[in-house]
Amino acid sequence: PSFSVSAKKDSADKGVALTTNVTETSAMAPSQSVALSFPTAVLGPNLASLGNFCATYSSSCPQVGSVTAQSSLYPAALTGKAYFTGSSTGPMLTLVFPAPFPLTLTGTINLLTNSATFSGLPDIPLTSLAVTLNGGSKALFDTDCATPSGTATARLVDQNGDATRNVSAHFGVVGCPGVSSSGSGAGPTTNGASATSAGPTATASGTQLAGRSVTGLAS
Repeated sequence: PSFSVSAKKDSADKGVALTTNVTETSAMAPSQSVALSFPTAVLGPNLASLGNFCATYSSSCPQVGSVTAQSSLYPAALTGKAYFTGSSTGPMLTLVFPAPFPLTLTGTINLLTNSATFSGLPDIPLTSLAVTLNGGSKALFDTDCATPSGTATARLVDQNGDATRNVSAHFGVVGCPGVSSSGSGAGPTTNGASATSAGPTATASGTQLAGRSVTGLAS
């Protein structure tokens, strides 16, 4: 399998539009779970995204992104929508595909590890699964550009649970100083802002998450 990430910071705020894509060949065993993890020094959770939060998915929930899936069993790409759902202690990303193949995929979000894990994936060959999260002031991620680039990882477990593959993708946040339009940059840098990760506590963009508490907010 292969994994790619692209990120772009908004020009008017700290929000980041993020696209991930996991690809496999049709000869590979389908995955039962996919876990995506992002460096906390590069991307921080944007608390303003709670404005798009829906405890239970419905068609009236605000859309936070989109998803595109491809399979060797079907000639055309399938497109769906992404929603921010769950609860305050268990936020989730819900991916909803419409007819003719109605399907809902749910990923559990871990704010401390900056990760999302999609479990119970269907036993069908998905040659590509691309998720795009919207930017804007209510984006799920933001950045202060203190560390404009890093490495994300994807952990794939097959349907039998006996094979695991770990793949990584280095990316830069376009719009941050030193990062070109292609997403490449000069590597991690600091400019005096705080963006660190240590143990169970993660700090990014001035907001600190420790356990279930949140500190560092202006209001």
